[in-house]
Amino acid sequence: MYRRRNRIAWILAAIGWIGMSVALMLVLRSNVIGSFDEDAAEQWQAWRDHVEQEQQERVPVKRRVPPSELPPAYVLMQDYFGVCLVAGTVFSFLLFAVFSFLIMGVLSDSTSIDYLEDDPLTTETSHAARTQQEIANGG
Repeated sequence: MYRRRNRIAWILAAIGWIGMSVALMLVLRSNVIGSFDEDAAEQWQAWRDHVEQEQQERVPVKRRVPPSELPPAYVLMQDYFGVCLVAGTVFSFLLFAVFSFLIMGVLSDSTSIDYLEDDPLTTETSHAARTQQEIANGG
């Protein structure tokens, strides 16, 4: 009964973790898309124009002008949100699974080892100890 209750708790924790990951991705997406306005578009376009003008001069490092008319974060959250959501959820769940495995290993009490008297290693060790003790006692 205890093991079943423990397993149910871990399953509920995993569902909560996945739900939290999805909710955080949705909040991140709404913040990125919500922060994009006319001013942000003008700033992005100004930066692209600046890079293009820089490349006409002689510069030590050549930069490519980004082909997109929109900032990368906006394109990522607008066009590729499904990929980001799946990848974020899968990697987050894998992290949860590894940590839950480690925590379960630390908290389990099945690591005690019972030594038997007729264990060959124990018998040889006690025989060697008795022999050394007899030699030390002079007999």
